[in-house]
Amino acid sequence: MNLTGADLSHTKLGSTNLANAKLTGANLAYANLWAANLDGAQDLDSTSGSPNYFPNTKLPPGFKTVARGWTSTPFCDFSGDADCDVQDLDLLMSDLEEVDFLTPGEPDSSCSGTLISPTFVLTAAHCAYHNSSGQPLGDIDGTFEVGGKSYATPKVTVHPNYAGGGSLGNEAIHDIALFELSQAVTGITPSPIFTGTPHVGDVLTLVGFGEGGTGDTGGLSDFGTKRMGTTPIDGINSTLIWWNFDNNTESSNFHGDSGGPAFLLVNGDYQVAGVTSGGDEDFGGEYGTSAFDTRVDFYENWIAQHVELDEAPDDSGPRISVPRIINGTPIDSSVFPSVGKVLYRFTRYSDPHDLNSDGTGNLLDITEWLSQAATANGYGSPYLPGDTDLDRDVDLSDYNKLATNFDPVGFQGEQWQL
Repeated sequence: MNLTGADLSHTKLGSTNLANAKLTGANLAYANLWAANLDGAQDLDSTSGSPNYFPNTKLPPGFKTVARGWTSTPFCDFSGDADCDVQDLDLLMSDLEEVDFLTPGEPDSSCSGTLISPTFVLTAAHCAYHNSSGQPLGDIDGTFEVGGKSYATPKVTVHPNYAGGGSLGNEAIHDIALFELSQAVTGITPSPIFTGTPHVGDVLTLVGFGEGGTGDTGGLSDFGTKRMGTTPIDGINSTLIWWNFDNNTESSNFHGDSGGPAFLLVNGDYQVAGVTSGGDEDFGGEYGTSAFDTRVDFYENWIAQHVELDEAPDDSGPRISVPRIINGTPIDSSVFPSVGKVLYRFTRYSDPHDLNSDGTGNLLDITEWLSQAATANGYGSPYLPGDTDLDRDVDLSDYNKLATNFDPVGFQGEQWQL
C-alpha cells in the first residue's frame, strides 16, 4: 500500500493493517490508530504530526514515540485530546444509545450458505454485515455449521462492488460473499456452482434455514429448520434471477434463508445457480410477493479467484424436471448436506467503545469507563455512577442534568441518561 505524502490527518484508521505500507511524508496528525498495525510500515520516521495511538496499536520494535512527539491515548479517551473527561463520557453514552445491544456469546445474525469447496462457503454479502449498525463482519467472527459441526472463519471476502440495500431488478447489488473455513470439511461433498445460463421457466430448488409458513400466513418466526421448496424462474437480468410467489404449488424464501442456495438440476447434478438475496418492497412471505437471488454464473471468475473449485460438471444439458415441493418441506441434514447455517458473533461493531472486550456494548462499558478515567486522571477509586460532571461527588447539579435527560424509552428501557 503506497501512502506516500498522504494526508491522513484526523482519519479513522482503527483496526487498519498498515504493515508494509509506504508512509513516506504522510501526515498522521490526530489520526485514530485504535488497534492499527504499523509493524513493518516503511518510512514511519518521516511522517509528520502526532496521531492518537493506543495501548493496542502495534508499532515497529524500537520505534521511539516520545522522540517523535507521539503520546499514548488512554482507552477512555474517545475525543483524541489525550484526556478522559466529560466529553468522552458523552461520546460513549451517545454510541451506546445508537448500537443494537447484543448478548455476549449469542449469534448476532443467522443466514444460510453452501459449501462449494472443502474450505469455502458461498453466501450473501449482506450476511457479513451487522443488522443494525451496518458495520462489516471481522474475518474471525464468522462460523459455519454443517453436518453437526461448527467451523470458524479466518477470512471473509465480500464482493468488492457490493452496494447493499438491494431491490428487485437492481443489477448493481453484487450481494455475494465467501467465508473461508479454518479447516476442511470432511464427509460432505461440496456443491458445484452453475456456470451455464439460467432461463425463465427453469425450476429452482430453494434450500435454507429461514422462517417457515405458507402464502396465507407469511413467516412464522420459526427459524433454524432446514427446508426446501421449488419455484420456476420468472425473471432474469445480468446479475439476478427472481420469481413471483403465486400460489401453493410454489415456494419462496424468507428471513433466515439469506445466503442459501437456489439449485438447478442439470444432468443429475444439483448446481448452485442462485444465492438468496432479498425480496420486493411488500416482501412478507405471502402470496403475491416476489423474491430474488444473486445469479452465480455471473460471478464465476470472481469466485475462481478465491476458491480452487473441482472441475464443474457439464451444465450444457437439459434441465431435469423435479417434483414441486409445497411450502418449504422440512428436511434432515442428509438432504442437501452441503447447505449449512452461516452465523457470526459481531465483536467489532462498537470499537473502541467495548472497553471490557466482551463483544458487546452495554452498561458494563460505562462502569469500566468510570474506572479507567479515574485511573487516567490520578484517582485511586472509580468515578461514581451519576457523577455527570466528574467532580468526584453526586450533587444537585448532577440531579438537574439527569432529570433534564430522562429517557422513558432508552436503549435498555427507562433510564437516566448522563
